[in-house]
Amino acid sequence: MMTLLHEGGVPAWFTLLFGVLSLAASAAFAARRAPRRLRAALAMNGATLFSTLTGVVAALAAVGHHVNERWDEYQTAGIPRVLCQGVAEAMSAGIIGFVLLSLSLFVIGIGYLRSAPSDEA
Repeated sequence: MMTLLHEGGVPAWFTLLFGVLSLAASAAFAARRAPRRLRAALAMNGATLFSTLTGVVAALAAVGHHVNERWDEYQTAGIPRVLCQGVAEAMSAGIIGFVLLSLSLFVIGIGYLRSAPSDEA
């Protein structure tokens, strides 16, 4: 986890923050099913999704700028290798965010199943 946060940089920390808040809001809905709690959980899921996408895009932009700044230096080391490493690190925010989104939506599903009347199941 710390490796993902280190490689993802500042955007990964925002993704983690929104993801944890999303998970907490989803748990609140699962504990006591109410439309207001569901709206809060879904809003936090949206914030987590857009934070995740922003983190990935920002990291990819940073890779592009970095490679262009050091183009001559990297030609001897191999630009494809540098690009592959940069893209791999850029996916860190995506890994964190999509895992937390999956867990959050799973918890919302548990909330629906836990309190669903028998004729809906």
